[in-house]
Amino acid sequence: MDFLNLIPLIIVLVAAWLSFYFSMKARRTKDAKQQGLMRSRMNMSIGVGLITIACIQLFLFEFTWTRFIVGIIFLLLGIANIYGGIRNHVQIMKFMNQ
Repeated sequence: MDFLNLIPLIIVLVAAWLSFYFSMKARRTKDAKQQGLMRSRMNMSIGVGLITIACIQLFLFEFTWTRFIVGIIFLLLGIANIYGGIRNHVQIMKFMNQ
């Protein structure tokens, strides 16, 4: 296995670990602001993982329509997760600074 093929795998594993970490941290805290902050970070981590999986499907394997459709779906879901996470993170940070 080539080193360049290992990079997306490492990114997916780190994103999965970060999403698990932020999920557990959000569940254990009692402060609603901190929970929202951790959940927004979890969304961003999931989005990065989904986008990386989409890139793996689209670019590292031979082209089939099934892979293409699954890759596009994962890409759109990843973009939506990152967008929602960033939006929520900014709103919560504004609320915390007031």
